[in-house]
Amino acid sequence: MHRCNVTYGNINRMLFAVACLAAASTIVGAASGDPWNTHMTVQESAVIFEIAPDNMLPWASISGTVTNQVPDHPVIIQIYDNSPPANSPGGAVRFAQVEVTDDGIFEYRFRVLDAGDGMINRIFEGSYTAKIFKVVYSDINRHVGV
Repeated sequence: MHRCNVTYGNINRMLFAVACLAAASTIVGAASGDPWNTHMTVQESAVIFEIAPDNMLPWASISGTVTNQVPDHPVIIQIYDNSPPANSPGGAVRFAQVEVTDDGIFEYRFRVLDAGDGMINRIFEGSYTAKIFKVVYSDINRHVGV
């Protein structure tokens, strides 16, 4: 099971919410090229998250674990706007390449609100989809001793 968490908060309620969202994984395809790459697979997970319009905290994060991780292969996170404004093309908002720790944990922190000069700029507000791509061994026995 692949778990991803989206963390954000609302300071008006003095509450930090952690949404533990189960992301259904699907196999995107096996890597091609060198023969040893036939033992690797890219897994894609998707998670939907909301940033409330009254959110006053500047940061959010997406985190999770990778089971059977291939070393030296970062997690790729793509964030898409689910409800872009009418005058905006919408779609992709942000892409990130995130390192994975030796115990399979990754975390991507990003700014959702910027405040300065008496102004508040809401970088993220509304509904978004985060697509998470992980490179894993397709054969679990391949992980041992590598």
